[in-house]
Amino acid sequence: MAHFIHHFNLIFILTSTLIISVISGNKQICDSEECKQAAQYLKSSMNIRTRPCSNFHQYTCANWGRSHSQYVNVSQLRIDRHDLEILDYLNKKNNGTNEPKAIKKAKQVFSLCLRNDAFNGGRKSLNNALESITRIEKRAIMKDYSTAVAKASRLVGVHIFFEITVLPDPKNNTKNMIWILKPSRHRLLQGYFNPDLFEENTEKDDSPKKIYKNYLKMIEGPRLQSAPTIFTLQDLHYFSENISQQIHSSVPKFNWTRYIEEMFTDLDVSLDFNNPNKFWIAIDDLNFIKEMLTFIYELNNVEKIEYIIRQEVTKVLEIYTGKTEFEQFGQFAFNRRIDRSQSCIKLVSSLFPIALSYMYIKDDKYNEARFQIYDIFLHVQNSLEKIIRRVSWMDINTKERALKKLASIKSLVAYCKAAELTSIMDQLYEEVDITGNILETVIKLNKNAIEHNLKSVNRRNDPKTEKWFSSLSSSKLVYLPQRNTITIPASLIGIPYFYKDAHALKALNYGSIGFLIAREMIHGFDDLGREYNEKGNIENWWSRGTFQKYTEKAKCFIDADHEKYKKANSTSTLREDISDHGAFKIALFAYRNHIFENGDENLLTQFEGFTHEQLFTLGFAGVSNLCHYYSRKGTTWVHRFVEIEMSTLEWVGKKCRKILTTVSNVEFKVEQKIFSSDEGVPEAEGEKHRNYKKNVPA
Repeated sequence: MAHFIHHFNLIFILTSTLIISVISGNKQICDSEECKQAAQYLKSSMNIRTRPCSNFHQYTCANWGRSHSQYVNVSQLRIDRHDLEILDYLNKKNNGTNEPKAIKKAKQVFSLCLRNDAFNGGRKSLNNALESITRIEKRAIMKDYSTAVAKASRLVGVHIFFEITVLPDPKNNTKNMIWILKPSRHRLLQGYFNPDLFEENTEKDDSPKKIYKNYLKMIEGPRLQSAPTIFTLQDLHYFSENISQQIHSSVPKFNWTRYIEEMFTDLDVSLDFNNPNKFWIAIDDLNFIKEMLTFIYELNNVEKIEYIIRQEVTKVLEIYTGKTEFEQFGQFAFNRRIDRSQSCIKLVSSLFPIALSYMYIKDDKYNEARFQIYDIFLHVQNSLEKIIRRVSWMDINTKERALKKLASIKSLVAYCKAAELTSIMDQLYEEVDITGNILETVIKLNKNAIEHNLKSVNRRNDPKTEKWFSSLSSSKLVYLPQRNTITIPASLIGIPYFYKDAHALKALNYGSIGFLIAREMIHGFDDLGREYNEKGNIENWWSRGTFQKYTEKAKCFIDADHEKYKKANSTSTLREDISDHGAFKIALFAYRNHIFENGDENLLTQFEGFTHEQLFTLGFAGVSNLCHYYSRKGTTWVHRFVEIEMSTLEWVGKKCRKILTTVSNVEFKVEQKIFSSDEGVPEAEGEKHRNYKKNVPA
């Protein structure tokens, strides 16, 4: 019997090997640990009982929520894995005397956060902060609430009504200037509301609690992405006065001069307030400034303004006044029960974003991966170049400018020189002393970061310097039009954004991080990207005819959303809709060119029957909002995107029926035949990708 079983097993193994060999054409199968992890992740999300041609979303992602029930989406999954890496790093003992002081301070704050006694005395520190901002006496703040708002920013890092920061001059990014923005809450507080403020209640519309609720709604919405408005300080005063006169408000006008003077008090910078008609300021969102000034003036009561200031400072800082408050905040803010260490990781990440980047520089696996990602970037860049040359909606002059801008796009890939980063950290954190009280420490670090930024107002910028405007530990891949730069943080190196095995997972990588790179790159050429030239300075380089044709083509997306999916405000997501559609095609085109240059790659274990372009779509599904924990109302975008992009897939020799066609902003043929035909996405061409040598990382 045992002999029979032995022969049966041998026959089964030989037969299985033969079947796989027929499917794979004798290609090698990758069964490395990385490939096994990739296969397991993909399988855990899929429902193979569903036909991909009938419902691609169900096929790729039906089990994602079940396998990752504690997460809302893929981004949250990656952030939590990233947090575990940070936790491991923070728990390590100092690596000798060579460890930068900023790293030691970050570890010190993490240890402090875990101690119950570190929250003792927090309420007293909060009251002291309120007294320093409002001076307690109502008459004082009634006369000069603009100074109190500035003090809240400078002294404790709480931005109220507006936010002042220093960024490159939008017309000449070799120098800096003052910007006025929509206020951002502390990074740890994004999306955080106190629940009792938003319960159904019978509060009167003019009650302080209801007014504060309305204020929070104004600042919690997304920032408008548009080119800034350049005002003089005098223009800003006239603008505010005009709004006040229209409302006939009894509230004193917001004093912009006092506000800015207070922000820069005791800083060694040179600002000429004596010539307000030559004092230039960039306004990030002029419409928001108008709405906020209107809100302030319509209060007609300075005591209500004081209530908002005190309430906002209290709500932002009170989570550090006791261990119970801090733990309750963590559970509410992240929509699930998390332990103290996770909340402390979030705190340290928000206070030391630059310092935590150091953990990636010292890890060789990230340095190896960045070269693979950079190669993907070059292929995507090359593919977009070929597409721009083909489009008809750009005239010749606009097309030449577009190609010049494309060739100038810089990529910062998971990398920053250790010596350079250490120097930045020393400057940023050197003067901060960590005390035994968590609230005092948070206030010190916030104040230090704001002052460090404001001191750069007179600094000159070297456009050749590859400057990171986000940390390596950021969880977002971003295109910054003001620098014409795409930053790809090291935290994205890992499943499902990037698969590190170089021999069998390029299809997944082009579908995932390649898609994300392409999506951000397209933003350099949409209706916002047209406002910035190849140097990152404001210049509308589109011709009028090009803009008209672009608008006509963009209308296809708006009409489709409105008519087929009853989407009320399609224009609000137009840029993302266009970039998503174009990015899928560009990334696939780039992958085809990669295969043309390098030949076919190995097959993926447990997915031996899948073509590499089918794996490409699985990689895409993992990062493109398909595999999210959707409610029924949240699936509209998913179904629309899948219908358009996956209209004629071929799975195991069976073609999918065409469902819907659309016009793409990058003008691939409208009948998408992604796998089974030469139509749609261009095949690889004989010309190998251009090596933009000036962008090759050191």
